[in-house]
Amino acid sequence: MNITQAFIWFLIGFLLVNGLKFLHTIAGSRMKHQRIKNNEIPVRGYYKQAYFGMLRFQPFYYVIIWLVCSYFYFSGHISGNSFADAMITGISWWALTVVCEMLIWVLVNHTMNLSWKEMYLQSQPWISLTYYAVLVSPLIISLMLH
Repeated sequence: MNITQAFIWFLIGFLLVNGLKFLHTIAGSRMKHQRIKNNEIPVRGYYKQAYFGMLRFQPFYYVIIWLVCSYFYFSGHISGNSFADAMITGISWWALTVVCEMLIWVLVNHTMNLSWKEMYLQSQPWISLTYYAVLVSPLIISLMLH
């Protein structure tokens, strides 16, 4: 396993996925705000409504982006045991994604942050599907390439 290359592709995938999530939430909140124009609802409320509205699209972002990142990772180096490399890569990318998203979307205080309940309970089954996509993408690509 090439740890440096795996980490670089993780960063690229993570930034792309969360950038898309952020942009989709911003666009959705602006559209909702323009339609409703209710000044009694705080901006945070529009962000949360938009976030929950776009949850069903998240697994598609994750599958596409993580498959592409996995492809570039595995096409960039040759491993003696590609299945073990894919397992380690998938588990490490999954663990890093869970921790980083918890930090970004739950623990850091900003106008778009979510509570634990909103992030992990009210976002089901979409949040689980997104994390499964991160976990299995390296395995799928590894099996396809080798």
